[in-house]
Amino acid sequence: GLKTELMVTLERSNFYQVLVWLHDKERDFSRAIDCYLKDPNLQRQVFQYIRTIMTEGEMNLGERDRVKDKVISRMHELIGIGSEETAELIAEVFTDEHSQVVRQLEKYPELQFKYLKGVIERANAAKAKGADPFDDVVRSGPTAGVRVLEKEHERYIELMATFEPSQVYAYLVAHNTYRLELALAVCEKNEIVD
Repeated sequence: GLKTELMVTLERSNFYQVLVWLHDKERDFSRAIDCYLKDPNLQRQVFQYIRTIMTEGEMNLGERDRVKDKVISRMHELIGIGSEETAELIAEVFTDEHSQVVRQLEKYPELQFKYLKGVIERANAAKAKGADPFDDVVRSGPTAGVRVLEKEHERYIELMATFEPSQVYAYLVAHNTYRLELALAVCEKNEIVD
């Protein structure tokens, strides 16, 4: 119908801001998120949009699930736009999906590294402000509630050895959230001799 033709015309003309507004009014939040991601001028605003609709909006369970599924399926793009913002978003709005996000990013090791780095650095910042240094659950701040598992710390070390090898030694010295034998094997495999 006419509405479909209008939507197609707007998309062909790259009028994503108008499409975002229309999709939002129709409560088609997933399509609104797609429009944010398609428009380079709107991309950085997607985090606030998702946060707002998930925390302030009157959404039913089906709408919440569709938004969650959209965020998980487009995770690699979100991290490409802003890894720290994505880590914050997951921690604030999708805390229960943290492990699913880590698994989803297995196919994108560099993005998985950026995501884990964002989460772990925020956890470290919270611990530096007085949280229990042996607690692997962030209790305050933008990543409150995210549990960083031992295997995720170990995966982070493996990825760091690939993407930021000069940082591995400092991380190992400052943390005890990994198995020593794994850390030694990673260092040996990647010829990190510090």
